[in-house]
Amino acid sequence: ETGYFHINAWMLGEAAKDFEQQHQDIAIAVLFRDSDGARSAAGSEWSAKWQSMHSGFQRSGLGARGVPMLPKPKSEAWLLCAVANDYQHCQALEALPGNDDSPRSAKMQLQKELGGDASTEAQLQWLQTYGFDHQRAAVGMPSYQCFQDSLRGALTEVLRKSQS
Repeated sequence: ETGYFHINAWMLGEAAKDFEQQHQDIAIAVLFRDSDGARSAAGSEWSAKWQSMHSGFQRSGLGARGVPMLPKPKSEAWLLCAVANDYQHCQALEALPGNDDSPRSAKMQLQKELGGDASTEAQLQWLQTYGFDHQRAAVGMPSYQCFQDSLRGALTEVLRKSQS
């Protein structure tokens, strides 16, 4: 199953390198995929998907400028950390079911916390009103911390390349 993630990262990395050549610039590629995963799945499933994305970016030659964005189980859990938990006890949200049909799914819980509307517009409106504390989210959610660290590494690489 991780081959899909590897190929996506590889192809996105290749596209980013083409963009760099065409525009004589430096690019960062962010590949977003929900990890989904059933609660019964092995604990190493998320790590295997993360590593697959990382190795796909390496294969493309993009290296550290390829950023896996792999929420566990879904991106809704990251926002739910802020909306419902005020960034407290968020690691438990990473154990929510990845199946949207589950009554305990992150999507269902976010919809409830946002008053029944978890549309993109409703999420953006919430973020515009309350903001998002990236540092506090990273402390409580390992998948968000990995994304944040990877993005920071990509930005550092761009800065290094632009100064040389």
